[in-house]
Amino acid sequence: MYSLKPFVVAIALCFVSSFSFSQSDSIPLYKQNPIIPSFKLMRADSSFFQLQDIVKKKHATVVIIFSPTCSHCQHQAEEITSHMKDFENVNFIFSTLYPVQDMKTYINDYGLDKFPNITVGHDKGYNLGTFYQISSLPGIFVYDKKGKLVANFESNVKSETLLEALAK
Repeated sequence: MYSLKPFVVAIALCFVSSFSFSQSDSIPLYKQNPIIPSFKLMRADSSFFQLQDIVKKKHATVVIIFSPTCSHCQHQAEEITSHMKDFENVNFIFSTLYPVQDMKTYINDYGLDKFPNITVGHDKGYNLGTFYQISSLPGIFVYDKKGKLVANFESNVKSETLLEALAK
């Protein structure tokens, strides 16, 4: 007579290992590797930059995934630029999948090019959107001075909330 015990144990181990594998698969990449990703984006002038090149040492960074036509994204740009004195030592990287012309209009409409700590880029392949698993806009990801993720938000965030996250 054969014992079912080894068979049951083998099935249980397969179930447990597949469960733990699927659990780690469901964790977004930005949480698996909570540092600023190194993707290449295109500026409005058609030059390229790496996110890592924008990050200034000893400064926190906020990455914002946006759509130029999204009203929440428009309000977020207004919120940030109207409180820029509070964000002088923060790097802002705005990224969009939308066409460069729409990105240029957004930059002009909200005066983003007036601030040296704001960089806007076109993400043609939507690499950042995929990395961050964006489900609503704007997607906002806050990194501390060491480049480690400290907070993330979906939709609008008040300046006070961003400043609290940056103080972590």
